Amino acid sequence: MRNLAALALAATLMVPVAVHATEGMTETRITLQAALQRSLDASLIEGAILRVDLASGQVQSYYPVENHPMILEMGDLYVLCSDLMSKDGDRVTVDYFFAPTDGTYTVIQTEIDNRAPLEALMKAGELIRLK
Repeated sequence: MRNLAALALAATLMVPVAVHATEGMTETRITLQAALQRSLDASLIEGAILRVDLASGQVQSYYPVENHPMILEMGDLYVLCSDLMSKDGDRVTVDYFFAPTDGTYTVIQTEIDNRAPLEALMKAGELIRLK
């Protein structure tokens, strides 16, 4: 009976830890999604994100369509993704790499329509999905 009471007490004490960990991840997700939205808003010029095609020298306009819910983690860095659409209706993915700064997160690198490096990091096990 004593063992059963000890197990019940231990289970009760573990619940707040699990809830706290979940709340921490929820707060991280919210903060990252807000940082992504701020970054998107700040980079818009006449409603579009501009990108120079280095092969042709042409400036391309992409319009935000949708943010992906999945967040990837790589040590202290996080990766969030969203879809953009060109004037011609072509969809491309943009990957935003975030670093922590003063209680929020800042974009340190952006990859538009360049998934190969991200996929290589995922395949190597360097990126994990934030739970």
